[in-house]
Amino acid sequence: MSVIALDGLTKRFGDIVAVDDLTVQLGRGRVIGLLGPNGAGKTTTLRLLLGLVAPTSGSATIDGQPYRALDEPIRRVGAVLEATSFHPGRRARDHLRVLATTAGIADQRVDEVLAEVGLERAARRRVGGFSLGMRQRLGLAAALLGDPDVLVLDEPTNGLDPEGIHWLRDFLRAYAASGRTVLVSSHLLAEVAQTVDEVVVLTGGRLVAHAPLSELLRGRTVVRIRTPDAAALRAALDARGIHAELRDPVTRIGVMLEAASHPARTARNHLRVLATESGIPASRADEMLELVDLGDAARRRSGGFSLGMTQRLGLAAALLGDPRILVLDEPANGLDPEGIRWLRDFLRAYAASGRTVLVSSHLLAEVAQTVDEVVVLTGGRLVAHAPLSELLRGRTVVRVRTPDAAALRTALDARGIHAELSTADLVLAHGATSEAVGRAIAATGLVAYEISQQHRDLEQAFLDLTTTTTGAPQ
Repeated sequence: MSVIALDGLTKRFGDIVAVDDLTVQLGRGRVIGLLGPNGAGKTTTLRLLLGLVAPTSGSATIDGQPYRALDEPIRRVGAVLEATSFHPGRRARDHLRVLATTAGIADQRVDEVLAEVGLERAARRRVGGFSLGMRQRLGLAAALLGDPDVLVLDEPTNGLDPEGIHWLRDFLRAYAASGRTVLVSSHLLAEVAQTVDEVVVLTGGRLVAHAPLSELLRGRTVVRIRTPDAAALRAALDARGIHAELRDPVTRIGVMLEAASHPARTARNHLRVLATESGIPASRADEMLELVDLGDAARRRSGGFSLGMTQRLGLAAALLGDPRILVLDEPANGLDPEGIRWLRDFLRAYAASGRTVLVSSHLLAEVAQTVDEVVVLTGGRLVAHAPLSELLRGRTVVRVRTPDAAALRTALDARGIHAELSTADLVLAHGATSEAVGRAIAATGLVAYEISQQHRDLEQAFLDLTTTTTGAPQ
């Protein structure tokens, strides 16, 4: 039986159709990703589900009832749509106590959820001094107060550092594994791919895909080749019936540490001012706006830009001088999935043309798809500098989903294979092969639903390096 049901759900704002005849049913024990580009209708869908706006037609129900009809909804559904609804002068614990008292929840639960989200040491701090990541954690703590069966989260990784992202991923998986439902809306597809069981994809307010993640990804392969003879190779591949494309590189230092502009100035005028001050032809401004896909917004005032558009404008400014070096701090912030993919391909092509790109980022899953080498710092000190491939070499993890997780861990430990319980039904065997783990399962007569061997990823390498060096991730 479905927990969340959207049936013909439609929402119009004047002539704009934000959600268009959306029908989806979502079950228990799953982490579901709600995906789509900017303007796809994701946030509107969540607001309709939570009764914050009324549908034009159709329905959105939880356990067969609209949100507004639920008894004690805080005990049925926990939601975080914006981690900004806090009184800045109120302490974290007091903020949650107000919510708990309103809902008839004991104060003891406040301390429990603060510990659950890693904020117990910050309980007496005023929220106005919290970082974005800490506010995200506090929002999640508020959502968990009623120990709900359904979690609804909009961009929950915003502001979290790598350790926080890793923690959140494991938390959401375990929450779903306990028979709950987690619905997550996010732009960070590389992270989503490591978290969710199934995906719902929207574009223009309409459903374009709803499937298990494994099914959606089946049969899609791309071979990437770096070569000095790119044009000749493409011709040779085309002659053999293999579709191939060139990712053309864009032909002194460009910096984007903070994408800032005068809010009353149009995007074009902002870039023209910068170009004139640097002795660069004003026409370069239009070229860069087109390059970062802001041509249609050239005459709009930047004060009305979304965070993603502001990021693109900052990148356009960094590219004005056709620099040999690009230095970018968190360049993917605010970009939708299409924008993140475009940025990844652009940075690769820029480096492939003989330039240097230095990117600082917390989004390790995305970094792993973009960079050639990494520099890892903790406490202001260098702990690693190596090609990405070298940093990840020589470590494997075998993931086993099984109803006999504790027994399997004991069996593997007895065979000298280090194993840990990740969730109630997931065992991670480190430094082993899938064959060795499979033999142990067969020898003990245990049941396994899934066995997969994975090589070390950047996130785990980062956590290993920083935890080993300092005793705690930084």
